[in-house]
Amino acid sequence: MGSRAAILALAAITTATLVLTGCSSDSKPDVAACKTALAKQLDIAVKAGDNVEEPSRPDECEGVNTATLARLIGEVNEEHGN
Repeated sequence: MGSRAAILALAAITTATLVLTGCSSDSKPDVAACKTALAKQLDIAVKAGDNVEEPSRPDECEGVNTATLARLIGEVNEEHGN
């Protein structure tokens, strides 16, 4: 799988997971930790190539709303040159 496909898969699965599980946490999520986890997940996906497993929403992103998550994914993609 190419890096663009890995990125799109990460974005789609992460967003779908958030929509299905909802965000009911009362504590404020750590957006920086979420972004770091997404970047690590992207690095792993790119290195794995065709052998990449379907990514899931990182635990660090628990409670991050969909709009913020989409923004973070966009930032991670830009920083990785995608």
